[in-house]
Amino acid sequence: MNLRDEIKDRLAADPFTPFALVMSSGERYTVKNPDLVALGELTIWIYPPSSDRGNLLHLRQLTALELLEAAA
Repeated sequence: MNLRDEIKDRLAADPFTPFALVMSSGERYTVKNPDLVALGELTIWIYPPSSDRGNLLHLRQLTALELLEAAA
């Protein structure tokens, strides 16, 4: 399974488990709500809560998906 497919599966999971995407630069983007993400073929938009500005990430620059503990 490639990283894009893993992201797609994690976004559709029920219950949803938050995760972080790690870029080749070392930057991390946390996904706490699957409704604030738009996954394309080559890119992914991640919108922080309470913001109208998103982060455009190129999938080929992603190095890892790390699961985070769900909020209690």
